[in-house]
Order: sequence, then C-alpha cells, then structure tokens
Amino acid sequence: MTTNSQNPGRGRAFEKRVGQYLRMQGYDVNPDYEVEVSINGRLKKSHKFDWGSDTLLVECKAYSWTKVGNNPSGKVATANEAMLYFIAAPGPFKKMLFMPRTEKVGKRRPETLVEYYVRSYRHFIPDGVEIYELDESDLSATRVWPPQTN
Repeated sequence: MTTNSQNPGRGRAFEKRVGQYLRMQGYDVNPDYEVEVSINGRLKKSHKFDWGSDTLLVECKAYSWTKVGNNPSGKVATANEAMLYFIAAPGPFKKMLFMPRTEKVGKRRPETLVEYYVRSYRHFIPDGVEIYELDESDLSATRVWPPQTN
C-alpha cells in the first residue's frame, strides 16, 4: 500500500480497518496477499496486494484532500498504479480499491476524493474493479464505482 508520506502509520491503520470491514462482509482475506503479475504473460513479478484470497484482491489508499483542498495529483497517480496492478493480476479475481470517505470539496462541484477520482480517471479503471469509500467511524462502505443501479 502506498501510504501518506506525512504519516505512514495512518495508511497502515486504514488498511487494518479495510480488513475488518471485509471480514464483517464475510470475506476470508489475508494481508499482504502475494500474486504473480504480468502485462505480457511472459515476464512475471510478485506483487503484494494489501488484502487478498483465492478469489479477491484489494488495494487500500489512505488519501485525503490537500490542506487547501487542491487535487492531490501525486496521490492520484498511485491510485492509477493500483489500476495497473489490477490489470496485470492473473485470473478471475474480484478486485476492489478502498479509500477513506472525505469531506466534499470544491466550489463548482463539491465531491469527495473518491468521487473526484472516478469522475476524472474512470478511463483508467479496468472492467470488474470496484471502488469504495470507507467510513472509518463506523466501518461502513459505499461503492462509488461502478455506479449502483436501481
């Protein structure tokens, strides 16, 4: 997991909360779940996903808006990197990205950081990847991508 360089402990704590949430939902997951990844199928390298099982791969990004509410472009880049690892993972894994629920920021378009990421970078999100906001106060989560249909 890529953690906030200002507070790496925050990232690890968020990762633990995601694991608690997943177990509450009935997933039997293990931390630092290692999988051989490859884009071309020939050259492979081991990658540790934050959580995983034989059927599930999970990445966690403990990100928030910058102090002045600007786009945290460096953080967004590592979320895009997580999408690349999801593409490179073998087989029919279910794939999930978790980020913390944030305040809605923006004068013209108030949105959470996850809403901003999905709106701005949905062209990088592979088919089958689900993106969630985790409310750390009560360990509830909302799926932001793909959109819920009624």
